[in-house]
Amino acid sequence: MPDKILTHFIRHLSPSDWSPQRIAEQWRDGFHVNAERINEKRKMKIKNEEDYQSRLVGVATKKYRNMVHPDFVSRAGLDANDIITKHSANLSRSYKKYQSKIDAAYETVDGIPAKRFKDAVDHSKENYARGMAARTLMFTGTRAEGLGIAPLVALWLTADSIVEGILQSSDKLIAGNPFCLTKLRRKGSFKAAINQRIIQAGSAIVKSAYGQDIIKVQNDETNEMVQGFVDPALNLYPFETGGKSFINFANDPVKLFYLEMKVTQK
Repeated sequence: MPDKILTHFIRHLSPSDWSPQRIAEQWRDGFHVNAERINEKRKMKIKNEEDYQSRLVGVATKKYRNMVHPDFVSRAGLDANDIITKHSANLSRSYKKYQSKIDAAYETVDGIPAKRFKDAVDHSKENYARGMAARTLMFTGTRAEGLGIAPLVALWLTADSIVEGILQSSDKLIAGNPFCLTKLRRKGSFKAAINQRIIQAGSAIVKSAYGQDIIKVQNDETNEMVQGFVDPALNLYPFETGGKSFINFANDPVKLFYLEMKVTQK
């Protein structure tokens, strides 16, 4: 018998397809409303220089240590330990500078509490919106604007009854229909796993500027995970990057960025 394609589906992905302004406004409003509360919480955690040293300097030094290769030597002849010690010493002396900058940010100006902090939030809103569209909304979607590709795939590959009514203009069903590839008792865990995996993979690919090596690594991880949920009784071709069954992100000059999924039965 010839192979049977149970489902073959493509969605083209573009940040411009999403309108994150509503979410960006909510983000901005949340910071404005809670600005003074945020500062009060900061003061509770960093009450004095001792707290600053233990909570900020100590943690920052540990993280910085992981960023410096142990064999590195600078042009000035400083080795890794010298560099880390110097970095820690500079941080340790910066408490007064830290305190003055934070106090200035939350100072009442022109009768507006935390005016400089709120102004900084306003200036960051557009960057936040663009970042949300590119790294998050394409994959998650929203309740108001519609489902992103991650929950759509989760619904599609468990044959959820609501999925066919929520396709978008950027979706292309080449063959077949929604299809449940896992056992009934594993549907819930598969939905959660594939939803999270696609969000993680898509975000990593966008952050890498669509690097082909990163796309390959993420696709391999996705297909390996999916294969672990497949019901063997269905006699499907194994999920593999570029195989007969797969869930692949791709980026090329013609189709641009898209996700393609295909399920083929032997």
